[in-house]
Amino acid sequence: MPTAAEDEVIRELRERTTRGALDGIDVTYRVTGGAPGEEVVDDEVHVSGSGTVNARARAPAVPLRESSGDIRAPELRELLTQIGDGAGDLIPRSEARFVPDSIVGQIIVRIEGKEASFFFLADEGQAEQHGKALSPKATAAVASLTRLHQRMLQ
Repeated sequence: MPTAAEDEVIRELRERTTRGALDGIDVTYRVTGGAPGEEVVDDEVHVSGSGTVNARARAPAVPLRESSGDIRAPELRELLTQIGDGAGDLIPRSEARFVPDSIVGQIIVRIEGKEASFFFLADEGQAEQHGKALSPKATAAVASLTRLHQRMLQ
């Protein structure tokens, strides 16, 4: 259950997105983890309310990949709406406990100095096994952020 401060950030995200007042909103999406000797994941995409997107991907024995670009306002609003709708179904920082070697996703929402972090198991099999499968709304937000990350790095 999100704290009152986390709820406030998500409420403000929803209100500002509805009004189209996106300046001052920043979202960072990270997926990290994995077992040593297996494919370790370290991906990140940062989206600002101005429409700037920065993405990076790191993996052992593979050069760092980075890219920057812009996202159009309608797509940005849709993305932020999905995040606002799905974030409450994710795991708040206060409840984030995962077994070692898990692949963990994190969505950080910052608005004018206020911040809320939400977590999830990025591997669907792990999530189901541990009873932490994503809701449809959270799945939509995570899928959109994943697609944006992939698109930026192509």
